[in-house]
Amino acid sequence: MNITEAGSTLVLSDTTPEEKKRILSAIKQPAEGKPRLLTRKQVADILCLHSGSIKRYDGKLLHPVKITPRTVRYPAEQVEALLAQRGVA
Repeated sequence: MNITEAGSTLVLSDTTPEEKKRILSAIKQPAEGKPRLLTRKQVADILCLHSGSIKRYDGKLLHPVKITPRTVRYPAEQVEALLAQRGVA
C-alpha cells in the first residue's frame, strides 16, 4: 500500500480489497469515547420543530456543547432520550 499526501488529503494506492474494506469501515464508524454531536438544524429536523424552538430549549430540555461562542452542538443521546420521553422513539 502506498500513501501519498496531497494537501490535507491522503491518497491510498495499491491497496488490497481487505485493506480497503478495513480502512473504509474505520472511517465510517465514529471514534469510541467521543459523543455524536448534532447541529441545531439536525436536531430541529429530528424533532420536527423550528431551529428557534431548539434554541429556546437550551438549558431546559437540551444541554448544548459550545464549540465556539457562535457554534453549538447537541449530544445525540440527549435528543434520543427526549424522543423516548415523548413516546416517539
